[in-house]
Amino acid sequence: MGIVSMRGSANSHTAILARAMGIAAVVGVEDLPLKQLPDQRLVVDGYNGRVYVNPHVDLLTRFESLLAEDEALFEELAPLAKQPAVTADGSAVPLWVNTGVAADVQRAANMALRVLGFTALKSAFCFGTDFPAKRAAAALPGAA
Repeated sequence: MGIVSMRGSANSHTAILARAMGIAAVVGVEDLPLKQLPDQRLVVDGYNGRVYVNPHVDLLTRFESLLAEDEALFEELAPLAKQPAVTADGSAVPLWVNTGVAADVQRAANMALRVLGFTALKSAFCFGTDFPAKRAAAALPGAA
């Protein structure tokens, strides 16, 4: 699954929210033959901002390997998530996450990170059906 958009940039809300949800996104794509894309296989390379149409089996294999490497790295680093963050001289360093979606709040909590509340409010405005009341916004996870 991935998102491809002709408008926007790597730092657009679409790209940021997609990354937070673990979805590959390439935005600001130029010269993509939209009318030729139905029923075509795409590889959305969110790391490098590229979209491959009907990629060769070698490219598919390479991306499958990259996905497996990413997953293995995450699993390898997961045990470190609850370890205290300290410098080489033993000074404690607080770790914070700047998040834009509620899913990141839980993920950050699982990793013993402190959540900045300001941008967590954005998702309430983006995904809500109406404008949240001040009191309701203040009750959102991570709201400060």
